[in-house]
Amino acid sequence: MNDFSLRAARIQLGALLAALALAIVIALGITRGSGSRLTKSGAKGQSPSDLAL
Repeated sequence: MNDFSLRAARIQLGALLAALALAIVIALGITRGSGSRLTKSGAKGQSPSDLAL
């Protein structure tokens, strides 16, 4: 491999790791945020079918 393709591979690896980190942050935000919304909206005591959109 020449220097150019090695540099391109490192840039792609960095971009892939950044995208993976962003996906993990978004997934954690969705999963943690959904539980707090249900408790704040007064959904206690309701069946899951009542919560469907």
